[in-house]
Amino acid sequence: MQRQIVAGVTGSRADFGIQKPVLEAILAEPDFALDLYVTGMHLSPRFGNTVEEVESAGFEIAGRIDCEATGGSHEEIALSTSAGMAGFTKAWSLKRPDLVLLLGDRFETFAAASAAYLLNIPIAHIAGGDVTSGSLDDGLRHAISKFSNLHFTTNDEASARLVRMGEDPATVHTTGTPALDSIRSLELLSKDEVERRVGAPLGKHLLVVTFHPATADKGSPVEQFGELLTALEALPADHVSLVTYANADSGGAALNEALEAATARSSRIIARESLGQLLYLSALRHASMVVGNSSSGLYEAPSFGIPTVNIGTRQDGRIRASSVIDCPPERDAIATAIAKASAMDCSDMDNPYGDGRATKRIIERLRAAAPFAGIGMKRYHDPL
Repeated sequence: MQRQIVAGVTGSRADFGIQKPVLEAILAEPDFALDLYVTGMHLSPRFGNTVEEVESAGFEIAGRIDCEATGGSHEEIALSTSAGMAGFTKAWSLKRPDLVLLLGDRFETFAAASAAYLLNIPIAHIAGGDVTSGSLDDGLRHAISKFSNLHFTTNDEASARLVRMGEDPATVHTTGTPALDSIRSLELLSKDEVERRVGAPLGKHLLVVTFHPATADKGSPVEQFGELLTALEALPADHVSLVTYANADSGGAALNEALEAATARSSRIIARESLGQLLYLSALRHASMVVGNSSSGLYEAPSFGIPTVNIGTRQDGRIRASSVIDCPPERDAIATAIAKASAMDCSDMDNPYGDGRATKRIIERLRAAAPFAGIGMKRYHDPL
């Protein structure tokens, strides 16, 4: 078999950390060649130029697709998506991959999926079939799934949902999330080393916090984030909150401005543009809980045996471990949820998103599907 070119796409620190084990495994496969394209927040100084993290991890970058991700308005996100689609179309018209491998539901990912679909390049999609009704990502994820030929889902409910959406069951594989694979394989840092790299003491009780705009929620993201920041500032003196910046969704820039103002008021709120995978997972290892509305609180946190305070509607519809406490974006409700989480014992928690062996399953399915030219045009599968 001729070596198959797999085009990987990463647009942020978050999706790169999740994909990294799979991308490394593709590099190690003798029948595959990896072309990795970076886009979105990776290329923005505002979000820490995290393309450098991709390069420092040993990946050669096949192309940089600048889609001008700003975290501004809905109009800017729509224009960024169209710029991304044009960039991927040009790149893959010049060097056509045999398969495009995509993760999740970001607008940059949707741009890549749209380009690949219209160029008739097969697509493999990781983490389709989930529901997050509090975010516009929900529709993007389902659209990417309908463009895709192979599906690697994080849980059985997602797999069943894709079949109900008309995907052929033979193409839908429950693998778990590769987000958990790195927890098994990485040598995580000591708390002293985490503090050294963060550049600040992390206190007796560490809260790892991420809050993104809930883009399908009618409430104001800035007001919601303000409620969270107020709750964090009122915590006892031995509690420290390590907060990562919001992403480039509509309204994200305003949240980051509010976060910077909060760090000026309180020395116990520490903000960082990006931690990178190793530092982020190491922080979780030493954290008392995860707070916010990131999928990390549902995906990774249960594997560390720590609770999650999940705020607002952004993750509505995702399956949850019993370690997840949902609360509205109101300061008193958040404070109550944090107090409840502090009293929980989550040491024996089962993670509904897998066992940390997703990469092995994904690579096995990719091997079985190659050569990818044989996949052919997908057809609707009637589930009735």
